[in-house]
Amino acid sequence: MLHTMAMVTISISAEAYRAITGGSPEPSLRDDRGGYRFIVDHKTLDRLTAARRPGESYSDVIVRLAKGDGGEE
Repeated sequence: MLHTMAMVTISISAEAYRAITGGSPEPSLRDDRGGYRFIVDHKTLDRLTAARRPGESYSDVIVRLAKGDGGEE
């Protein structure tokens, strides 16, 4: 049986996009909220949500984790 995981699109900053991919996002990825569309699976989204600190966006979490700061405050 073929299992496909549902994907979800989130909006992230250009800095977060660069942290994930190592490159700059294409202008065509720009969304109506000023960020960039990035597609993740639900498991990844759950991990990002669990890692969020009060007041943090997904972009904040991505950049923080990319810098190696995954610990608790």
